[in-house]
Amino acid sequence: MSAFELIAVGHAAVLGLFYLGSYLAAVAAFRRRPAEGKLRPMTLIRPLKGLDVGLEENLRAPLDGDPEGSLECLFAVESEDDPAYAIATRVAALSPSRARVVVTGPSGERMGKAHNMVSALRHATRDIVVFSDSDARADRETLVETSRAFDAGAHAVSGLPDASFARGAGDVLVCLSFNHGFDLLAALAAAAGVGVFFSGAWMAVRRDTLTNLGVLDRLGHQAADDFTLADALRRAKARVVLLPRLVPLYERGGTVLEAVRHLLKWSRIVRWTVPLPFVLLPLATPLPLVALACASAPADLRPAGLWCLFAALRVAAARLFDARCASSRYPWWGYAALPFLDIANVGLWLLSWPGGTIEWRGRRYRLRSGGRLTPLAT
Repeated sequence: MSAFELIAVGHAAVLGLFYLGSYLAAVAAFRRRPAEGKLRPMTLIRPLKGLDVGLEENLRAPLDGDPEGSLECLFAVESEDDPAYAIATRVAALSPSRARVVVTGPSGERMGKAHNMVSALRHATRDIVVFSDSDARADRETLVETSRAFDAGAHAVSGLPDASFARGAGDVLVCLSFNHGFDLLAALAAAAGVGVFFSGAWMAVRRDTLTNLGVLDRLGHQAADDFTLADALRRAKARVVLLPRLVPLYERGGTVLEAVRHLLKWSRIVRWTVPLPFVLLPLATPLPLVALACASAPADLRPAGLWCLFAALRVAAARLFDARCASSRYPWWGYAALPFLDIANVGLWLLSWPGGTIEWRGRRYRLRSGGRLTPLAT
């Protein structure tokens, strides 16, 4: 083997152990338990814009999982003209004592999602506030585990997404990045004591903790509200608990081209929010480097064999993880595509460098240093 091949294969072996550790940490972190227990009073805020597939079911699920009436649900939408308004109003009418629609008005210079979150917060009446994206479908188990964490003294609770329900090609490509990218890193970080990642699927915080952070004014001007909130909690040394139950997420990637654009948006947000980790991102998977080693020595089958071994282990670990921790499984071809998606992510990394704009629900924003956003004229 050449020196390059030795470096690539050695690096791949180290990161292969890293992947194994990530999956083991994730299996230990996420478990399914009976949804038994009393719910704490909580305010659940759902920022809405446009129509998500299954939106009505997503909004109704937490209410259906709370027959005791402990939840207060606030559906936050900028305008009555938004198509989400009619659905939110219909769901709220089914539980008028527990749910209502909050019309937040134009977002102005704020990012629309964070504007809805912060505006609806003024109407919350419970001591615990949960922010949850419109494509999340939190069930009884999610509510019970959240209550358990706060009963044990948590200041905040992070629920990570379970996007294993995806079936369309574009949806699967996007959702693999949740279960077998973001969730793994979050579980490993929590196990190592580095910190707890947040996801828009489920972010629960005590109201007094949220007020003391002084982060609300910043949220509306950040591309990654989840990162901003998690970073503020880390700096405040708050006790943050990773929910031991993945929150069902019905993310839509659309067509394959739309999925690529979706992933590119995330990649750009990461580049502008945490530039140094982003520079090192291509080193976070062994598969691209082993693939390069194969290309550099086509006559030598040892690197190619190693790549196939890693690819097989990656697919097997992903499927076993979903069987143990997720509520569903991807189609077989989704798992088979995972090693090649790892390589394609390097291409997305390269494409992220020249771009500085993103789109959220029909509105375009300019990204700035630290992940700050500036709305662009439409």
